Amino acid sequence: MTMEEFIDLCILCGCDYTKNIGGIGPVKAFKFIKEEKTIEAVLDVLKKKHSDGEKQQYIIPESFLYKESRELFKNPEAENSKEKLESIIKWSKPDEAELKDFLCNHKGFTEQKVDAGLKKLA
Repeated sequence: MTMEEFIDLCILCGCDYTKNIGGIGPVKAFKFIKEEKTIEAVLDVLKKKHSDGEKQQYIIPESFLYKESRELFKNPEAENSKEKLESIIKWSKPDEAELKDFLCNHKGFTEQKVDAGLKKLA
């Protein structure tokens, strides 16, 4: 499998960059890429099946942004300069009250669990 095929496989399996095609999981995605080689070819096959009157087995969302996703896999938007990252990331003592409020009131953690975690953190 080429890197391009692997990237298309990842996109078909479902990734954070776009919605996935309903009915396609890892096994079907692998089968499709092995046979068709690209997402474009897979989409052509799926559209042909549907236009031939076959029951629509796979649901292709309107916002299936596979081209944009492919570009992000190839050229991720990431900062890799150590100097720049060190200037951005500042480590300091956490605001325990704010952290507790966030975890308990917004994320559903119990107060006991948060207090135990804060104790470990200290």
